[in-house]
Amino acid sequence: MPISHAHLRSVLTSYRERWPADRSLIDELLIHEYPRCLTRQAMSGHFTASAIILDGRGRLLLVHHRFHKRWLQPGGHLEATDESLVGAALREANEETGVDPMGLEILDRDPILVDAHSIPENPDKGEGPHRHFDVQYLFRASRTELDPSADEVHAAEWRPRTDLDRPRLLERIAGR
Repeated sequence: MPISHAHLRSVLTSYRERWPADRSLIDELLIHEYPRCLTRQAMSGHFTASAIILDGRGRLLLVHHRFHKRWLQPGGHLEATDESLVGAALREANEETGVDPMGLEILDRDPILVDAHSIPENPDKGEGPHRHFDVQYLFRASRTELDPSADEVHAAEWRPRTDLDRPRLLERIAGR
């Protein structure tokens, strides 16, 4: 069964309680009914899911994104087969990097961050500019073997945290 609006509301409500500083964004997402917000066809904005994965040495698993041409956490669009946001994050991490989901321990049931950001037009995909509402979960990897998918990313590597240009996220994972 695909991710439901009830599941989305539950995750966002729990996140808002845990991270009250993000209340205004979460209230906007809870109140505003984005059409088809759980599918990538919603050009007003749609939800995505990402995996923030740390190894035992504190490095981050990052992918070099083809379109954005920068190092980012693995993640992407929700699919009809996804049953939960955390499941979508795990699926994306596995598809992009080959990391074994069985070797990942979720460090918190709530997302570590919900990030709203603009995506530029992508003529190759026939997509205009839109927003992503990225629900990000934090994991620790016990296995670090990777097999990146050339169809998905340029590269996947365990990299120093400083290679991720995301101060708010880095602040939340400090000490982990």
